[in-house]
Amino acid sequence: RDRELGRLGAAYYQVQTGRDPIVALVAGKSGFGKTAFLEEFAQFADGVVLFGQCSEHELVPHKGLDGVLEGLAAHLATLDEERILELIPNHDAQRLVPLFPELRSVS
Repeated sequence: RDRELGRLGAAYYQVQTGRDPIVALVAGKSGFGKTAFLEEFAQFADGVVLFGQCSEHELVPHKGLDGVLEGLAAHLATLDEERILELIPNHDAQRLVPLFPELRSVS
């Protein structure tokens, strides 16, 4: 896992040095330790690491984002309104709420 951890660390470093946010896909068969890998990485990250999971049998296309959005909503709930608006302008949040009701509490 050292190679994969290095790649994820490099992506995280890019974000920390002021570049655009990055989405990393960690994929593999069930039981290969993807969740444990991300939990281990999140312990060392100095920032917000959001992750979710999905099933190949899922019928709702964006269901895999539920955990990500719940984590994002929980993180945003810890911030003051000014900081939230810096990250997500109100008009953008309003567009997302119909698709992702989890964000209603922060819009």
